[in-house]
Amino acid sequence: MSKPNLHLGIAALVWITAIAVGHAAQPLPATPPLIEKGKQVYQLQCAPCHGASGEGDGPVGKKYVPTPSDLRPGSHGGHHSDGELFVIISSGAGGMPAFRADLTPAERWQIVAYMRT
Repeated sequence: MSKPNLHLGIAALVWITAIAVGHAAQPLPATPPLIEKGKQVYQLQCAPCHGASGEGDGPVGKKYVPTPSDLRPGSHGGHHSDGELFVIISSGAGGMPAFRADLTPAERWQIVAYMRT
């Protein structure tokens, strides 16, 4: 397989995996300790852009055009499934960077659990 075809094959595999995970349900039980851990990770990694309440009004996020998505229930970001949120946190979306290298899968799922509270 030539390099361009190899890269396309890898990209296709990543996309198929993202679609499959995007339909996945939260694999961790949303216990109070798990949600608290998710809150801690959210505050450190997400709140600077998305804000403490997820409104998209964090101090760093205000500098971006467009501003980060509103993640609150009933908003654009609130309509994503748990799996879709996991994929977005993992791979990034739009101007949001990927956090796959910075957060463990468990931490990414903890953030999703916290976002649902």
